[in-house]
Amino acid sequence: MEIATTLIAFLILAILVEFVTGIIKGLFTVECIGPIKLAPIIALVVGVAIAVLCKADIMSAIGFPMQYALASWVVTGFIISSGSTGVHELISKIRESRESVKMTIKQEAAKQSVTQGGIDAAENNETGGTQ
Repeated sequence: MEIATTLIAFLILAILVEFVTGIIKGLFTVECIGPIKLAPIIALVVGVAIAVLCKADIMSAIGFPMQYALASWVVTGFIISSGSTGVHELISKIRESRESVKMTIKQEAAKQSVTQGGIDAAENNETGGTQ
């Protein structure tokens, strides 16, 4: 599956988690138990449950397969439990990271060509311009 299609699938799962979490939150009149807010806990449980049931594995999708599938499903569940906003932010950070790597590679290539050009010019001067 293409990376864009995969990321869209995870975004859809995150929207599903938001939707289901909203329904479950509506069933409770209590929002907190002491200092603990229920909404994030509900979102985590729903996110992990959906990721495990769907066998959603974002780590393998982005090129970092984990040794144990369950661990990857749980990580994916945590990610999608942040909702569509969280997944969108993750996608943006991945895109920024990719662009940063591309820029670094281009800068290194430019330095390499400048350095190589300087070496060629120095060799040309030493030989008097003849080869």
